Amino acid sequence: MKIMGEKARATYESLYSAKRNYQQLIEIYREAIESKSMERAAAH
Repeated sequence: MKIMGEKARATYESLYSAKRNYQQLIEIYREAIESKSMERAAAH
């Protein structure tokens, strides 16, 4: 049971840690900026 709990914690931390959330947020912003840039380029 202890090993299962440790694995669950490791999985949780790899998916939902502050560092991981930050990385995901930066990726979302990067994609949004890239998308907006492509829209502007297509409009010209």
